[in-house]
Amino acid sequence: MPPDGQHMDRRVRRTRETLKSALLHLIKQKDFNSITVSDIAEEADFNRGTFYVHYRDKEELLTELIEEIIHGVSQRYVMPSEASEYKIDYNQEKPGSLPFFTYILENSLFFKVMFESKQLEGYIHNQLFQTLQKYLSERMTYLSDNDERMSSDEDIYVIYLSSVIIGVVRFWIKNDFQYSPEQMAKQFNYIALRKPLQSMFPS
Repeated sequence: MPPDGQHMDRRVRRTRETLKSALLHLIKQKDFNSITVSDIAEEADFNRGTFYVHYRDKEELLTELIEEIIHGVSQRYVMPSEASEYKIDYNQEKPGSLPFFTYILENSLFFKVMFESKQLEGYIHNQLFQTLQKYLSERMTYLSDNDERMSSDEDIYVIYLSSVIIGVVRFWIKNDFQYSPEQMAKQFNYIALRKPLQSMFPS
C-alpha cells in the first residue's frame, strides 16, 4: 500500500530541508561556485538521483533557500487593519522590530554564512534591502497618518531606515550575535528613531 499524500509531503519537505542544510554548511566551507551536486548529496547523505528528484541544479536549491528565508523576514510583522490601530511608542517594552531580530537569530547560520560569502553577500544584501523597503513603504501610510513628525519625503526615510537595519544586522553578525534580540530591538528603536540623531542634528 503506497504511503498517503500527507506522509509523502512530509518526506519531501524533510528531504529538501536536509539538502538546504547541506548546501548551507558547504557554503560555510568553500565558494558556492566550487560546490558540486555530488558534494551536496554526499553532505546530505543522499545519492545524486535523490537530489535531481527535487532540484534541477544547485542554483535552484540556493534560490529556494534564499527565497524561503527572505519570505520569513517579510512575515515577521503584522500590518494593522486600520490606521487608527497604529500608534508610535518610542519607549515600548517590546519594540515592533523584536520579531525581526528574533527571526534573524533563529536563522543565524544562514545570515552569517550569506553575509560572509564573497560571492553571495551582495545578492542577499539586495534581497533583504528590497524586502525591508517594501515593508517600510507599506508601513509609512500608518506612520504618516499617526505621527506629524514624519517627513513627507517618505522615500528618503524608507531608504535610510532600511540601510540602518541592515547595518545593525551586519554588526550583530560580526559580533557573533552576542546581544539578545530584545537588546537589539530596544537599541535599534532608540538609535534609529530617537535621541542620537536628534543630538547630532538638532533642529
